[in-house]
Amino acid sequence: MAGDTAPSVVSTTPTAGATNVSPSSDITITFSEPVNVSGSWFTISCATSGAHTATVSGGPSDFTLDPATSFRANESCTVNVLAANVTDQDALDPPDNMAADYSFGFQTADVFLCGEPATAIHDVQGSGLASPMSGIVTVEAAE
Repeated sequence: MAGDTAPSVVSTTPTAGATNVSPSSDITITFSEPVNVSGSWFTISCATSGAHTATVSGGPSDFTLDPATSFRANESCTVNVLAANVTDQDALDPPDNMAADYSFGFQTADVFLCGEPATAIHDVQGSGLASPMSGIVTVEAAE
């Protein structure tokens, strides 16, 4: 009888190293076989917006993570799948858990959305005849 293999991550959306990912994207993780996930089985951490919680749906092989808050524009994010909290559903054990944690990262799109950090127009204008700022400055306007 052939031995069991540990479950593993076979694909993700966004893919590892993806760029121009929408800040409102969900994350999909596909495992090599049906799995049970428990507790804090994943983390999402981004350079600007920090840690993200997410609602989990799907399973037992494909799971979708819907982050509670959107990512920021032009930031790097890392998703970690914690091996200790992912077990296969078959009865052939060991192995039961993933062999190692799985990590992948992506870069969100460089877009400007209302509510993103911006410089107020009065700060760009300044109080004198010339602006105290040089170069390109991002401002935000209301409709």
